Amino acid sequence: MAKLFYDEIPTLQSVTASIAKENASVKPEDVHLHILMRKITSDFETILEEFFNQWGITTSRFVILNMLYHNEDGMTPTETAKKVGVSNATISAILSALKDSGLIQAVQNAGDSRSYRVKLTDSGLELLKKIYPVYHENVGKMWSHFDTQEKTQISNLMTRFSQVMSVLGNKF
Repeated sequence: MAKLFYDEIPTLQSVTASIAKENASVKPEDVHLHILMRKITSDFETILEEFFNQWGITTSRFVILNMLYHNEDGMTPTETAKKVGVSNATISAILSALKDSGLIQAVQNAGDSRSYRVKLTDSGLELLKKIYPVYHENVGKMWSHFDTQEKTQISNLMTRFSQVMSVLGNKF
């Protein structure tokens, strides 16, 4: 599904005028920050999708491959779904695509023949070894525009924001 969003962020002045016109009780700076955050996340997701597309995978598939890289014993599909916050049906589709691509494999659990764990294949590991250097270089370039103090401030604010979001849950 296409992600639609503003090409340009409206100014705080135009947001203030719009809110006054709508007789809304919300603070204009809150709406402005909301629009700005949505724009940043939308742009970032687009950039990541384009980056991972070069490697023939999606951002979602990279997240799973990365998790499996850090869990050498593999993970069950249910564990994987819980870790990334999606349904079993959603993770099943992602895992199937990764298996079809030869990037992961299903390995029978030793103690329970009814269940299995998914692990990286050699091809999956090789792909990550190609992606990681370029990915980390790009992350470094992005954050090089901020000094240490700014990064600490951003980190603290984003941590607080994440905590607020987890409290709100699906009540938005």
